[in-house]
Amino acid sequence: MKTQVSFFIKVLFIVISTLIFAFYIILFSSFQKEAVKEKERADFEMEVLNVLQKLVNNKECLLAENESKGVIDVSKIEKFAQLYNEIEPISAENYDFDYRVKVLQFPKVVNFSHTLTIVECKEDCYHRGYNCKIICHRTCKEKKVHTIITRSFLDEKVWYFGVPENSFSPQKAMKSEIQLSIPVSIKYNETLITEGMIYIHAVKGELEKLHGLISYLCRLAEQHPEKDIRFGREFSFSFKVEMRDDRVCMLEKCKKIVCSFPIEFKGFDKGEYLLNFLYDSAFRKIYIQ
Repeated sequence: MKTQVSFFIKVLFIVISTLIFAFYIILFSSFQKEAVKEKERADFEMEVLNVLQKLVNNKECLLAENESKGVIDVSKIEKFAQLYNEIEPISAENYDFDYRVKVLQFPKVVNFSHTLTIVECKEDCYHRGYNCKIICHRTCKEKKVHTIITRSFLDEKVWYFGVPENSFSPQKAMKSEIQLSIPVSIKYNETLITEGMIYIHAVKGELEKLHGLISYLCRLAEQHPEKDIRFGREFSFSFKVEMRDDRVCMLEKCKKIVCSFPIEFKGFDKGEYLLNFLYDSAFRKIYIQ
């Protein structure tokens, strides 16, 4: 009887030890996965922040001439809003994710002062020599009378540029999403600078990855039109993807592609693929197969 009890206790101990060991293995594995996710998110956040800082602090983007970092030119903002309403600025194009930028100008009361001046003159005359010649000397000086203050109002204003948010990957096909903002100064001229905020909404997903690689191939081909280019990437699509005119689409989410060459893309159904991205220099054409 004692032998049976001892054997049962040993078996029970082994089972409990195994369960505890398995629990810690699962816990450690879960911790590792969370750590990987956190690192990926931190890396993504840093990439997005770098793009935002480039937009604000680079003269090819929004930075005002002869100004320190963080002071952006209102004319450049308006130009970006007009030229890049559906695409990312070429000077800050990203191939790993897509983004939309919002620039907000805070309302402000602006006072302009104008000082009125008058000129006062005084004439002094005196006799000189035996001929009693009269010599006069006239002196004038400006005198400030008063200052007029004119009050003006800058209304709140918003500009947008970059990839429209309604073209981001569907929720099921979205991998990561980040929104960041930093304060900026908006320069109108040498005497008028107001305050504002710039926001960026960035997304990584299946459609963003495909859009980025097609755009990347286009830029390479534009830089080296006489050279054949080929590379491959693995893809997993949650929905069908296809080209509609100059846009790559997943469901009703469509992104505009700016490319100097025609693109042959027959589309792919939901599933996993190894896609080949090709540029044929002889035919000056891009193929996605």
